[in-house]
Amino acid sequence: MRALAARHHELAPLYAVKRQFVQRKAMNAHKADAAAAFDGAALRAQLEARRWAHRSPSSASRGP
Repeated sequence: MRALAARHHELAPLYAVKRQFVQRKAMNAHKADAAAAFDGAALRAQLEARRWAHRSPSSASRGP
């Protein structure tokens, strides 16, 4: 378990950069007034549906 935690900690900077990249792309793609009109709950539901639809059977047994 410690090895897994160490690996996660080792990759944390990479994941932070990837998250910031995606956030910047989204911020530049939509103006603030348009983004304020988004239905956050509906967007989340769509993302969750896509997430579960693309999981392989072996990864689905491990949980989220």
